[in-house]
Amino acid sequence: MPIPARQEIRVLGVHFSNMAHNTTAVSRLIAAANQVARMIKRVTSKNHGMKETETTKLVQAFVVSRYTYVAPFLNLKPREEDRLDRALRKCVKLSLGLPVSTSNERLMALGVHNTTKELIDAQRIAQQVRLTRTKTGRAILNRLDITPPTTVQDRFDIPREIRERIHIHPLPRHMHPEHDQVRRTLRAQYLSKTWDSHPATIYVDGAGPTNGVTTAAACSSSGNPIAMASIKTTDPTRAEEVAIALAISAHPRAIILTDSQEACRNFLRGRICRQALRIITNQPPEGAQIIWFPGHQGQTGGNVAAHALARDSLFRAFTPAGCPPGKGASRSPSPPSLRTAYREILLEQRLGRRRFPAPHPSLTRLEEVLLRLLHTNTLPIPATLHKYYPDIYPTPQCPHCDQTGDLLHTMWHCTQNPNMKNITPNNRSTTQWEATLLNPHPACQKWLADRAERATRRPLAAPD
Repeated sequence: MPIPARQEIRVLGVHFSNMAHNTTAVSRLIAAANQVARMIKRVTSKNHGMKETETTKLVQAFVVSRYTYVAPFLNLKPREEDRLDRALRKCVKLSLGLPVSTSNERLMALGVHNTTKELIDAQRIAQQVRLTRTKTGRAILNRLDITPPTTVQDRFDIPREIRERIHIHPLPRHMHPEHDQVRRTLRAQYLSKTWDSHPATIYVDGAGPTNGVTTAAACSSSGNPIAMASIKTTDPTRAEEVAIALAISAHPRAIILTDSQEACRNFLRGRICRQALRIITNQPPEGAQIIWFPGHQGQTGGNVAAHALARDSLFRAFTPAGCPPGKGASRSPSPPSLRTAYREILLEQRLGRRRFPAPHPSLTRLEEVLLRLLHTNTLPIPATLHKYYPDIYPTPQCPHCDQTGDLLHTMWHCTQNPNMKNITPNNRSTTQWEATLLNPHPACQKWLADRAERATRRPLAAPD
């Protein structure tokens, strides 16, 4: 019996068309996003209701999850991606209490959401990494001619009897090198205090690539060198894996502290590079532990010593033979990001463009919204109200003086507003205003929100 032909089919919830278009699938995603936007309007407002962290979780659960389930498997056109982005931005703006007319550039500077393209790319990378863990998955990737990320390419299975003797400690979250400095410092201090006195503690690190070569080094907590090696590769993660293997070969019950999360993940998956596998196969462990250590936290310590030892073994301080005069060792290109975990990829992208700190959990819903309005320059000030309601607000001037009522003047420079006489800043410079906006301290954020509420009291507020 012949299979009947259909114009559209539904496979596991995803709609496909015989005309190679995505109209139905994209329309359903946008309809779901609009439903979530209406739901957010019902459960929260600018004055009360669910707070920012809760509403953004709603967007993540009901909108982003649908996007990542459907969109990565469609051949989307730029116009369709733009439609999905607009629907997603609408939900994000409503969850933050911002007007729909908020500038997209300022919204991205908040660092609270990812674009559709970022979600698609992260999901595809995560799926490729997942497929590399099994022989069947690797065969599928090879058949489709898909090259997985460099950090998981050409990896080999660790024998089970060896894998069972290596314990990888859980990787902590929220350890961004720029935005989580305090957490990283505290973890580094705790690990140093806990393990530096242990005789089996070994710090490892890798360096490079330079001229197509990377180096691996291992040293004790006091900085004494234990082992070094060079690897002909441009993948820094391989150097980190070899460094861990060198530490295991030096002490079968080593407590290894490394600053490479990807190397920890590869050992946890049981698939490492050929060089590292050869080392631990020849000298298997008896009960080694691998712990992630925040790198470059301070000027002393085993991690700094291992990093310096690995860097010193590269061609950096002199001109290699065969190079023209004045030419040093060339640094080989490395991948822009070594992250392969779905959550880590998206978090790195959000934090990379974040300019303003998130509201402190102690702030109320109204204070959170006022702070976000300041971050995005959408506070209802005279200059803005004049554009939207020229009949009611015939002039953009400040009602308390003859200056233009823009955000900087209304919030910072105006000295005639009677509502803000008790909270006047000591320094009215533009630099101080920008520094205040970027201050993550809860007391400063509450002060800003209170000042914004006073500055927009009637008759400045927009009519209902």
